[in-house]
Amino acid sequence: MTDARIFISYRTSDGADKATTLARDLGEVFGDAQVFLDKEDLPAGRPWRAAIDAALGQQPVLLVLVTPDTFGGRNAAGALRIDDADDPVRREVDAALKAAKPDLVFSSLLFADLPIFMRTAHGAGLMDGGTKFVFPAAGFQHTGLKKSFTPEGMIFGHNTLYFDYEKGSPLQKDFVKDYIAKYKDYPHWEADRAYFAMQVYKAGVEAAYKAKKSWPGKEDVINAIEGVKVESLGGPGHMRKDHIPEQTFYQGITTHKNRYDFPTLANPVDVMYSDQLQKPTGMDFWKWIETATIKL
Repeated sequence: MTDARIFISYRTSDGADKATTLARDLGEVFGDAQVFLDKEDLPAGRPWRAAIDAALGQQPVLLVLVTPDTFGGRNAAGALRIDDADDPVRREVDAALKAAKPDLVFSSLLFADLPIFMRTAHGAGLMDGGTKFVFPAAGFQHTGLKKSFTPEGMIFGHNTLYFDYEKGSPLQKDFVKDYIAKYKDYPHWEADRAYFAMQVYKAGVEAAYKAKKSWPGKEDVINAIEGVKVESLGGPGHMRKDHIPEQTFYQGITTHKNRYDFPTLANPVDVMYSDQLQKPTGMDFWKWIETATIKL
């Protein structure tokens, strides 16, 4: 069955049973003939690799079933299997990317998957063509996205902390300096989120204590943090009445012109407050999408 519209790629070591279940469920929706799963659909007597290549040659939707071993599985020598150009999952993703020839890759991947995806995309030749990359939340893995496989000219978001921001506050610059000295690494937005949460809680406790004139309870603090404004590592922020934070966000275009082995942002860096990026308190999300004016 090489004309299926959905191709399931999975790691056999820990994904075989899950892939079978997924194929069955998708078959109930789209029809069994539209779903390709190698262990069920390989023609008898045909070389395995040729059958896989033929199925991918039809440019189906490639559905990668991500399990712990998909990107974390290692071979007998201890090396990551996904780093091997002959790894089956790697080959399937490479083939799909090459066949698709995408004009744009927009990804919200946050964690270790992102550097692996970018190495795979680089191996598939996407950096050599006209493919553009937009990663609005990539700052979590900024040090893992090496220049060797991460291009200049990407739209790249650092979320609420950009460690190399030239106009950063003295607080941010001192924190980054201390962080680098202690950890020999460069901080990302999780450090800012932790700091913001502590500052908001501190301000809430102080406000509740002042209002109650005694040590506040949990509900007192919860109510007191509404509207609290603080200066966080990445800039100003506040807690809305619905307990959703509003903070400062950073994004820009990647450059290799720096002293690091990973891209940073070229100047000027776009700095936005999140009230430009998320719906107001109490508003229907889809109504906001229809009417929002987002300046990038």
